Amino acid sequence: MTTVISPKFRDVFSSSRLAPRSFFVKGTRRLFCECYYGAERYPIHWLKLIQACERLELPSTCEESSSPINAHSITRSYPFLDGGLISREGNYFVGLKGTWVIGIRALRFVCYELEIQQPRRLKGEESIRSYRELIAEIDWQVNEQPDKLAALHRELDSFR
Repeated sequence: MTTVISPKFRDVFSSSRLAPRSFFVKGTRRLFCECYYGAERYPIHWLKLIQACERLELPSTCEESSSPINAHSITRSYPFLDGGLISREGNYFVGLKGTWVIGIRALRFVCYELEIQQPRRLKGEESIRSYRELIAEIDWQVNEQPDKLAALHRELDSFR
């Protein structure tokens, strides 16, 4: 019998100064295959995050740019709950690169999606919401509050 051990929170995330309540996804600052020939494959946690955001049909931005003399870069952002997911990747060596989860409720949702052990209650949190509560809030946000979601989207896109 094989036992699958879920990763611990600290194995996948570290705190970040990018924004208040932001968490960096470890292993996402490298050069990846879409952006650099012969580079590494995407980390499994990153793939699961992007797939979850796509599956939920969250509003998103994905911009790609490159030219023969400039760096290739791909910028993705998915707003949800109290923040969202930001991913910046490319074959450049200086600048913002990696993946961040912004917001405590967004982090909780991501931990559920990645089957990561939930961290203890964080500062400012009254209780830890269940996966169903967070999914219902995302659904309500997408269907009932498109203007607030658009404002959150602009905020995420400002991290460049």
